[in-house]
Amino acid sequence: MVVDATRIVAELERIGPRRACSDAERRAARLLARELRTLGRRPRIETLWVRPQWQAIWLVHALAGVAGSVVGVDAPAVGLALLAAAALSALGELSGRLPTVSLLWPRRATQNVVADGPGEAPVRLVVTAAYDAPRARTWFAAPLAGLDAALRRATGGRWPSGLGLVTLALAALAACAGARLGGIEAQWLGIVQLVPAVVVLGATALLADLAFAPVDRAPNRASSAPAAALALVDALDRRPPRRLEVDVVLAGAGGAQALGMRGYIAARRRALRPEQVAVLHLEPCGAGEPRVWRRDGPGLSLALHPQLVEAAERAGFEPYAGRGVTGALAARRARLPAVAVGRLGDGDVPPGEVEADALEDTVRRCLELVRALDAAVARRPG
Repeated sequence: MVVDATRIVAELERIGPRRACSDAERRAARLLARELRTLGRRPRIETLWVRPQWQAIWLVHALAGVAGSVVGVDAPAVGLALLAAAALSALGELSGRLPTVSLLWPRRATQNVVADGPGEAPVRLVVTAAYDAPRARTWFAAPLAGLDAALRRATGGRWPSGLGLVTLALAALAACAGARLGGIEAQWLGIVQLVPAVVVLGATALLADLAFAPVDRAPNRASSAPAAALALVDALDRRPPRRLEVDVVLAGAGGAQALGMRGYIAARRRALRPEQVAVLHLEPCGAGEPRVWRRDGPGLSLALHPQLVEAAERAGFEPYAGRGVTGALAARRARLPAVAVGRLGDGDVPPGEVEADALEDTVRRCLELVRALDAAVARRPG
C-alpha cells in the first residue's frame, strides 16, 4: 500500500487534543500502531514514566528569581542563596543532565510506538517523530515569539532561547546579589540588575500563561510529522535500502522536551553504537519552507551530525539553527549521529495548515537523504 499522509493527519486530529501523557495521546499511539501493522510491521507500545510539566517547572525557577531579588534588599545573604540555587537548578534543567526542581512533580505515563526493521543490515536508521500536540501560543506569547525571531535574525542566530535567557538572567541576578553582599552599593549596579529582573518578571508571566494554555489544534504543528514519518517508512519498505535497517519510533511527550525519545535512547544507550545507528527526526512539515536543523538545544546548542546535515542540504533542506529539544538532540546528547528536518514559516514557526504537496515534498527530500546515507555506508571501509 501507499500511505496517504493527509489521511493520517485527519485521523489524528479527530482524536482531539493530544496533550503529553493524556488519554488522547494513548489513543493516538494505538492508531499509529494499527497503521504500522497495515504496513507489515510488528509494532510494540513502550510505556515510559516522565514528568511533562516543563512550563510549571520553569515557572518555579522564575518565581525563585523574583523572590530572591525582593528578599535580597533586606537580607542579602538569603537573597543570594535563593538566586544561586535557582540559577544552578536552571542550568541543570537546561542541560537535561541534572534535573532538580522537576523531581518535585509526579511522573506520568507516556508511550512510544516502536517497530524495528526485520533484517540485520550494518546500520540501523531510526526514523522518529513526536505524535503528541504541544501547547498553543497564546495571545501573550505570540508577540514575544515575533520579537524573539527578529532578535535572532538581527544577531545572526546568536540570541539565546527563552529558557536560556531565563537561566542567564538568574545567573546575573545572583552575581549582582553577590556584589551587594560584598559591599558594592554603586548606582550602576542597580541599573545593571534592572535588566535581568525585568526578564525574570516577564518570564514569570509568560510561563504562567503557557502552563494553562490549551493544546495547539493546528493540524500541521500537531500531526504532520508522524504522518510524514509513516509515509517515509512505507516508501522505504517498498524499496528497501541495501545497507540500512529502518526502525521506527513514534515518540510520546515530544512537546514536553522530547521526553519520549529521551527515554527511548536512555533505555538503549549501551546497545546503540555511533557507527551502527543514524537518527532521522521529523519536525512538523505540512507547510512552509524545508529546513534542516544544524544545531539544537535551548542552552549551549549542540551541532547535529555534519554528514547528515550536509546530505539533507543536498536534498534541498535549508540550514536552520534550532533552540528547542527535538528527538535529534536527544540522540546527539548520547553521541549518536542524528539530524532533524521539517518545514518553517515566518518567524521560524511551522504554519498551522497542512498542504499535501508540502508533505509529499518533505517525504521525497527525506528519501533522497536516506539514499545518500545508504550510498555512504556502502562506501565505508569494512
